[in-house]
Amino acid sequence: MDALLFLGMAFLGTFVWVFNCEALLVVQVTQRGWHPLPAALLLCAGQAAAWTLLFGAGRWLRARWRWFDRQCQRVQARWGQRLRTRTTWMIALSGVVGAPPTSTVAVLAPGFGITLSRLLPLLFAARLVRFVVLGALAARLIRFHFVT
Repeated sequence: MDALLFLGMAFLGTFVWVFNCEALLVVQVTQRGWHPLPAALLLCAGQAAAWTLLFGAGRWLRARWRWFDRQCQRVQARWGQRLRTRTTWMIALSGVVGAPPTSTVAVLAPGFGITLSRLLPLLFAARLVRFVVLGALAARLIRFHFVT
């Protein structure tokens, strides 16, 4: 049951920032004794479900909102080559650092011609690195604090 609640909180945390995934991770690792890797995998899975929903919303916006579609076309015409060659780094940076926010990247991705099959693995892997490192650091700091 804990895992299902954890997964749901990660999903909600993508939309409602009060449900902070990083804080949830630190609590699960330090207070409940979870290993950082499974906790990070669950967080990433919950967020991936939310990113998929946001990606669909971005595609819906582009199809229905002509102004947004025109803006996307202008950006692609002007920055098309850079978008094709540099979006991988931008998506990875978003996943690891959180800037730009992953939710924003997921919504805007269809407008820039980024496919869901390209977006999800990159965000998932980058977030996994972020969460595993954070969870490991939290676990280590707690052990260090109580040992010394």
